[in-house]
Amino acid sequence: MSRIIVALLSGVSVGLAIGLSAGSTSMLSAGLSLDRTKEEAVYRGRPAIFWIRQLKDRDSSLRQQAMWALSRLGPKQEGVVTALAEMLHDKSEGVRFDAAVNLGRMGPEAASAAPLLLVALHDEDQFVRLGAVCALASIWPDDDAVLTALAAALKDSSPMVRRRTLNILAELGPRALAALTAVSEALKDGEPEVCQAAADALDKIKRRID
Repeated sequence: MSRIIVALLSGVSVGLAIGLSAGSTSMLSAGLSLDRTKEEAVYRGRPAIFWIRQLKDRDSSLRQQAMWALSRLGPKQEGVVTALAEMLHDKSEGVRFDAAVNLGRMGPEAASAAPLLLVALHDEDQFVRLGAVCALASIWPDDDAVLTALAAALKDSSPMVRRRTLNILAELGPRALAALTAVSEALKDGEPEVCQAAADALDKIKRRID
């Protein structure tokens, strides 16, 4: 009987050892997988470099899809911000607009794109200019050059751009003090909705300063 018990205990010990070994291997594999994930994020199973290459596709819808993917991967992935900023030069206004929007989604970490977004404020397409205004406000609202550019945008030919810029300046509150003169001048705008936005912005900025 004692021999049987010893045999059983030996079997259990061997089983436990195998199980622990298998568990250790499984945990090691999981750890390696996690390390790979930390090194290179993926979107829909594809790394950033795949989506950056897709930005060269002739199909504008695929370029737009790639920009969305890159914005989801985030600005910490190498080359993402630079690649998106370059799309502000794309021949398609829809792509240029999406480039500005996706850069804006990244916030302050996309600050290196600010110079090209400032240039985009003079784009021939009003929606691209609108996207640039919103992106700059999200990325670098306290920068003097950005505030100056936002003040200048109140002279934009598009009422939509002027109105949205005023909304942004109102949201900035006292931080928009440098644009106060331009906001006051916007009270004379020929578009009633823009005038109302200017009045609201002026009231909020002054009220917060007081």
